[in-house]
Amino acid sequence: MPPPLDGITEECFRRYCIWEGDRRDLQRTVVDPFAETAKDSSPYNEFNQVPEGENGETELRCGSVTFVISAKNTTSRPPYEDIVNGFRRHVLGLEESWREETLRKGFRTFEGELYVSAGDLLSRLSGHVQMAKEERAGVGKEITLLSPPELAGETPEFMPIDYSRYYAASSEYNARAFQHARNMIAEGNARTVGRGRGEERIHMFEELLFDDSLQVLGEAPETTVQLDYPFEHLTFTHVIRPSKSVSYADVVALLIKPFPEGVEEGSKPLRKKMTTGDLVLAASLWKEGFHEALRERAILTVDFEKEYDPRAEGNEVYVKASAVLKRLDRYIKEKTATKYNQDIVVAIPRELH
Repeated sequence: MPPPLDGITEECFRRYCIWEGDRRDLQRTVVDPFAETAKDSSPYNEFNQVPEGENGETELRCGSVTFVISAKNTTSRPPYEDIVNGFRRHVLGLEESWREETLRKGFRTFEGELYVSAGDLLSRLSGHVQMAKEERAGVGKEITLLSPPELAGETPEFMPIDYSRYYAASSEYNARAFQHARNMIAEGNARTVGRGRGEERIHMFEELLFDDSLQVLGEAPETTVQLDYPFEHLTFTHVIRPSKSVSYADVVALLIKPFPEGVEEGSKPLRKKMTTGDLVLAASLWKEGFHEALRERAILTVDFEKEYDPRAEGNEVYVKASAVLKRLDRYIKEKTATKYNQDIVVAIPRELH
C-alpha cells in the first residue's frame, strides 16, 4: 500500500499510479470472486425474496473465519430519466393534439391556452414510477465479518496475489485474503483520496491535485483539460473530464411528492412551508378551505399560482400545460450537477523512446 500521499510531488504521483493498479488487482482478483461465492451462499434472490419477519441472514463458515451474509428485499431504482422523458413527451403530445383539435378529455381551454388535469398528470406519472418499482424488485446482500473479530483490524502493508489461484473458493485462506484485501482497499483509498467529513476531513493526493489544478486553471473546466506536472525524472499529465448528471429521481419528487399521511384528510395539521409535489398540490386545490390553508402556511406560493394558474371545476383542477413543461425544465436544470473524473497519464521519458 502507499504511504499517506499528502503533497504534489513526483513520489506521490508515482505511488498514486502504482496504487491504482494494485487496487484494481485486489478488487478484481481477490475481492470480487470471493464476494460472488459468499453472496451465492445466501438462498435469497429476486425470485426467492426474504419472507416478512425474517432477518435474511446466512452464515458462511470458512475454517475459523465466519461471515454473515445479510439479505434485504430491495427495489432497484426505477429508470427515472426514461420516466421523465416519457412524461415530457406525453405533455407535448397533449399540446399537439389540442392544436389539432383531436384532444377529447382531461383538458380545458382558457384564454386561448391549453389547461390539463393535474390529477390525470399525477396519476400517470405516479403510476409509471410505481410500475417501474414493481418490475425491479430484488434482493440486496452485504457481507460482514463475524469472527474472528481481530481480522477486521488486520491491514497488511503488502499482500502477494497468486494469479493462478481460484480465489472464489470458500476456503479459510481465501476468506482471510478477501478480508485483508477489503481492509487494504479502504485504507489505501483513505491514504490517497482522504478520510473524514466536513471540517475534520483530511485531504490527500487526489483531492489536493484537483484543487491545485483548479488554481492553475482559475475555474472549474467545462470541457476536458490536461495539465502537465513535470518533475526531474517523469512528467505526469493530469486529465480532468467534466460530466453532467441529472438527479431525475429528485425531479420526479418535485412533481409527485405526496402530503404527509393524514394531512389531506385533516387528521394531521399542515406545517408551515411544508414541501409537496407540484401536481399533488395542484390536484388538491378543489377542496373547500384547503386552498386558503395552503396559502396561509406559505405552501401554496404566489409564483406557483401565477405560473400554473390552477382552475378548479368540481373535484378537478386544471393547470397550464406550458407551465408544466417550464417547471420540468427548471427542475432538471436545478438538479443537474457536474462531476469531475480524473486520470493521471505518465509521460515516457524522451531517452526511453
